[in-house]
Amino acid sequence: MNAFLDANVLLDSMLERVPFHVDADAILKAADSGKCKLMISTLSLANAHYVGRRVVGDAQARADIHKALFAFEVLSVDRQAILEAEIDTGSDFEDNIQISVAVRGGAQVIVTRDPSGFANSPLPVMTPIDFLRSLNSENSN
Repeated sequence: MNAFLDANVLLDSMLERVPFHVDADAILKAADSGKCKLMISTLSLANAHYVGRRVVGDAQARADIHKALFAFEVLSVDRQAILEAEIDTGSDFEDNIQISVAVRGGAQVIVTRDPSGFANSPLPVMTPIDFLRSLNSENSN
């Protein structure tokens, strides 16, 4: 399954945010074992660095971003994504950008801790725990 991770899930793992990092780390392990393919946007990387440097310092935040470059398929935010986000009826412009990038990148699901921001998504939206349950049920069949 191709899953697009919202920035909050990336940050949960990167910053070891309690208790959220447990599910975020489990998703990363699932990808490492081939159970899913994970995607993030360039916007998420920029946001992760911005938040991360305030918490763990610039050097560690950059190292975490560097690791993410090889752990995920990185999808670009381009002009078309911004144009689509502008006309999306969702209330959060950043989430509208993420939706556009995820759809255009071939994601099958968006994984976020804030599903309300993705209410208008044409893709299914799952919390990290729901995504993990979905992966477990797929693998037990």
